[in-house]
Amino acid sequence: MGNQTYIGRQPVLDRERKILGYELFYRSGVQAAAAKVQDDLNASAQILVSLLNNLDSGWLPEGKLVFINVDISMLLDPDFLALLPDGRVVLDLYGKAAITPELLAACDGLRARQIGVALDDGGLLQEDDALLGKADFFKVDVNEYDATQLFEVLGRLEKFPARRVAKKVEAGTDFKFCHDAGFDCFQGYYFARPETVSEKAINPGQMNLTELLNLIGRNAEAAEIEAVFKRDPVLMVKLLGYINSPAMGLSRKVTAIPQALALVGYRQLYRWVALLLYTAGSSVIPPALTLTVLTRSRFIELLGKTKLPKQEQDNLFIVGMLSMLGIILETPLENVVEKLHVPESISQALLKHEGVYGPYLELAEACENCDAQRMTELAVGLGLTAEDVNGAHLAAISWAEALSGGAA
Repeated sequence: MGNQTYIGRQPVLDRERKILGYELFYRSGVQAAAAKVQDDLNASAQILVSLLNNLDSGWLPEGKLVFINVDISMLLDPDFLALLPDGRVVLDLYGKAAITPELLAACDGLRARQIGVALDDGGLLQEDDALLGKADFFKVDVNEYDATQLFEVLGRLEKFPARRVAKKVEAGTDFKFCHDAGFDCFQGYYFARPETVSEKAINPGQMNLTELLNLIGRNAEAAEIEAVFKRDPVLMVKLLGYINSPAMGLSRKVTAIPQALALVGYRQLYRWVALLLYTAGSSVIPPALTLTVLTRSRFIELLGKTKLPKQEQDNLFIVGMLSMLGIILETPLENVVEKLHVPESISQALLKHEGVYGPYLELAEACENCDAQRMTELAVGLGLTAEDVNGAHLAAISWAEALSGGAA
């Protein structure tokens, strides 16, 4: 069956809920013996570094970071250190090693190359100040402590300049607690978890957008679509901003809805109007959520390129875009699907992970959850290799970042 090792990702967010960078995981879907785990992780780190070296230098916008898990002992491996690309990589160190002058000098060498060092919570945060003073990030598993213990840990780390990252933040309440406690960064998909199960009233802008999705979905006349945009000129400006972004690659600037329909068609217009629901709604929507749904949508669209006809590839993107609308509109996804009158094939994927598109959506979610076993099962079922999945995943991250201008 060949290589079955897949890239998973978790975003690292700042206090404004913008994505600072991504922790990338290279995980095998095949169970390994416990004694092999460390060797496999070290090998995975080397493979990830090689992958990053082979990517175009602009695959992520300036300022975005990539975190890679590395055993601290690898800081003494000159061959590994030589592989590391200068800048924008952060080595997320774990494990145990003697804190020697050679190890501390290796940390200094990384800093000189603008390579970051993160100390993970598996014992390294208990080391002496000499090592802690070399770190750029401290990563704290918030599930391992009660509130009193967590404040003690933060107090111990406060005297160092490194940014403090709360790990495994999986609910909005956890984020609020950690934010109030003084953490600088947050890792986890808490922003993509629904916090309510009851329906809430949607605002006028969102009502206009759902009306637009229904009009575009039934190929209404351009004038009818444009009339809705005229009720909310800000939506028009935002839509044209996305359509004219470099990521779209259009040869001429679009300035009006009829022109947009003529150039990109109804399906492309549908996807950008769906995106507006993530950017033109409540001011409390995390910027990271927009970037996540863009990455998810582009990822599954790319996965379908060699497997499905063009129209169904477009539908994959739409499935991705609609899959998080329940979070934005603070209502069960079933209600959103009913309001939008989507085709049965899209509804099946969104609500049951079934039909033509369902496995693609589930594969994207497995990558977000770093569930290597499920990634393997779904990829094999879709006839995709690990190389197909990993290539599409990294390309989707890059595309989404380019579209957002690195601002999310």
